[in-house]
Amino acid sequence: NYFIPTVAGMLVMALHVVIDGIFVGRGIGSNGLAAINIVVPIFTVFTGIGLLIGLGGSTIVSILLAQEKEGEASSIFTQSVILSVAIMLTITIFGLLNIEKLSYALGSNDIIFPLVKDYMKIILCFSLIFTLGNTLNCFARNDGAPMLSMFCMILGGVINFVLDYIFIFKFHWGVKGAAVATGAGNLIGMIILLMYFLMKKGK
Repeated sequence: NYFIPTVAGMLVMALHVVIDGIFVGRGIGSNGLAAINIVVPIFTVFTGIGLLIGLGGSTIVSILLAQEKEGEASSIFTQSVILSVAIMLTITIFGLLNIEKLSYALGSNDIIFPLVKDYMKIILCFSLIFTLGNTLNCFARNDGAPMLSMFCMILGGVINFVLDYIFIFKFHWGVKGAAVATGAGNLIGMIILLMYFLMKKGK
């Protein structure tokens, strides 16, 4: 009940950047693909922070729920969400203010810098979505909703896939389109998870 949805969801989540790479490589070319590869470590950091807070927090929550301490469990959940938001707002502001230095530090050169900047700027603006989505995924899974967690990850991947095609091949938005598609896919999944908790569907 938990293992298969978790692994399936994580596999789809890992495909987000791969899908971007395929569409950008086909629709924009090698420079666009190089730009995305330079920004991938930042995307990975966002995912890692979300999982770090989500897995740690949700594990504590599970223990507290087993001890019938629902008030403390709710408090840990709230703290985890606030921590995710605080960390990502700080990183986003820092990243946007130092986007040129960050781009070159990650391996950009003068030729592909405009593409790196365009992609990174949008990814940074969606950073809170990526991190909070991963945090909420962990909590939803441990709250007895592993299928919902998997559904949100798969839905995000499908939306990313479809929007990549539309934004790159139809609208010709280039790497900006790839970044918006990735952000939009994650945004939809995060909204569904957020509604699950706001509507108090679980504990």
